[in-house]
Amino acid sequence: MIGNNVLAIINMHESDSDLGLLTEERVRGMLPFGGRYRLIDFALSRLSNVGVRDIGVLVPCKFSSVIDHLRNAKTWDLARSNGGLYLLVPKERIFNVNRTFKRDLEHLYTHIDFLRASKKEYVLMTGTSTIADMDHAAVLEAHMASKADITLVYCKNPSWVPYSEKTMSLAMEGDRITNVEYVQSDMESPIYTNMLKFIMKRELLISLMEECQERGETDIYKDI
Repeated sequence: MIGNNVLAIINMHESDSDLGLLTEERVRGMLPFGGRYRLIDFALSRLSNVGVRDIGVLVPCKFSSVIDHLRNAKTWDLARSNGGLYLLVPKERIFNVNRTFKRDLEHLYTHIDFLRASKKEYVLMTGTSTIADMDHAAVLEAHMASKADITLVYCKNPSWVPYSEKTMSLAMEGDRITNVEYVQSDMESPIYTNMLKFIMKRELLISLMEECQERGETDIYKDI
């Protein structure tokens, strides 16, 4: 399957300031959906269905519920002696509730050895707060065929972006991303919103992480 050569990272650094008590004791990706599921289940199932068998979960804080939910990795065929599911929790006490958002790059850098040890050629990163009927195999195939350095999934003028609220938008020239910027969503120009998914070669990600670390940059989606 096409996912055999892919290392996936589920990035749970997501803003939860708009959810109040719902995320007081858990990260956004652990919110229930349909009674028995959690938001992270959708990301895990999509990745498993295209053959991805090495998945790291970047958990910023409040990770007790994540550990409890993911302890039975057999649900996604990820209970393996070679590969499987990895929890990338903070190694140092430098993360707290007030610093989880916009600090994901700093966190991932503490697990750079996890990336270096992998034998997979590609890295697919995804979040948990956007759920879409998306064919990950098609995205991987498109990336490999395009020979682009990075493929980032986006949505044009999404209905969930409130008016008069700053949102991360992509400056576009055709299908090419030229810049990542924060803009007011009620501007007349189209809003191309990051879907928190990208693909690139593992070695390129490591190189970019090292460059960002030298410059003191901390936001994966904006700075990488």
